[in-house]
Amino acid sequence: MIDLLGNDQAVRFLETSLDMLSVRHSLIASNIANVDTPNYKAVDLDFSRELRVAFERRESQEIGIRGARLRYEEVLSPRIVESGGPARFDGNNVNIDSEMGKLAQTSGWYAQATKMMAVKLRMIKAAIRD
Repeated sequence: MIDLLGNDQAVRFLETSLDMLSVRHSLIASNIANVDTPNYKAVDLDFSRELRVAFERRESQEIGIRGARLRYEEVLSPRIVESGGPARFDGNNVNIDSEMGKLAQTSGWYAQATKMMAVKLRMIKAAIRD
């Protein structure tokens, strides 16, 4: 059987992007959930850097595993960094406004990536039909 999706660079890039955005969404959700937890430090990842590293690593890993698909967490653990501003009196540095902004941004990027993936899959489907 022909692997139409596994050899497509755009599909692999979008897949990696969606995996990264999912990880980032989880981190932001954790920050929001811990807004009142004493001594909690907000965490995030540098999306563009981590996406580039994960995509490069995925490219090299997939060559040696005979086309098996890898999730982002299996390719490379993200470099999670402390984010946020100065800590409050309780040691927590989560800024809810900042986190909500990041959440909206990440959700928007995810929506765009899924739209692009849908377009790509429709193109492949049309090519198969013709």
